[in-house]
Amino acid sequence: MNMGDRATKLLRDIQSGALDSSSSISDLLRKCVALGGASGSRELVAWASSELNGYRGKTSELPAYRRVPAPLLIDGIAGWAQFQRQVIAPSSLPEFAQDAIKEEVPLSQGIGQLEELAGHANGDTVMLSPPGSAELVRLWNHENQSDTHEIHRLYWAVSKSEIMGVTHQVRNRLITLIAEFEIEFETADSTRQAVDRAVQVTMGNGSSVAIVSSQGRGSRSNVKVKNGADPLGNPKWSVSKFLGTGLIGIATIAAAWFGYLALLK
Repeated sequence: MNMGDRATKLLRDIQSGALDSSSSISDLLRKCVALGGASGSRELVAWASSELNGYRGKTSELPAYRRVPAPLLIDGIAGWAQFQRQVIAPSSLPEFAQDAIKEEVPLSQGIGQLEELAGHANGDTVMLSPPGSAELVRLWNHENQSDTHEIHRLYWAVSKSEIMGVTHQVRNRLITLIAEFEIEFETADSTRQAVDRAVQVTMGNGSSVAIVSSQGRGSRSNVKVKNGADPLGNPKWSVSKFLGTGLIGIATIAAAWFGYLALLK
């Protein structure tokens, strides 16, 4: 079988597999890598490999469909009360972290890991930590210097449907890729040129997230706050005001946190 015949067979295999919702997306992406090699398309190899292996260390290359909305939550203690799944706004974070951590999750994992996350979620939500969140929380608490108020964890509550949406986007792009290839092949000078053009038309353009745990109900639309919005029942010491105290002088340790983040990329 020559390269042209091999590429044609791979194209047909990818097309039929993408149209079959029971087929493995990871297997289809592996065939895309093989197709890129057979046709000489480095662009297809690069995209399919990133989807397979993840986009870690490739923040600027993360496609828009891999950025999904999710609320920010914290666990901790305030006085004698313990609170969990307290929703906070990014503006409640220390100023130096507000641009880095938002209500948007960059899903940079490989497609197989995303399928595993969604498939084994214990409920409707998966809890994911922003990169460097443990270090940020440690520095935050250290700067706050309080014996009675402490944040234990900062994380996103990501809806399982949002994660599944990413896998559906990849499958849809595989179908579009084949359709665009068939269109481009009519005017391209070579199979490689047709594949490259199809990739450019079809594909979108990784910060890392660490898996904390899979938990039960609590998607973006139904996250519940335990112990109420104010863990102490005291407006003077609401969680929001507690968070605000961490802003005092915290700029002195901002550089340390950014240095830690740089090591993760």
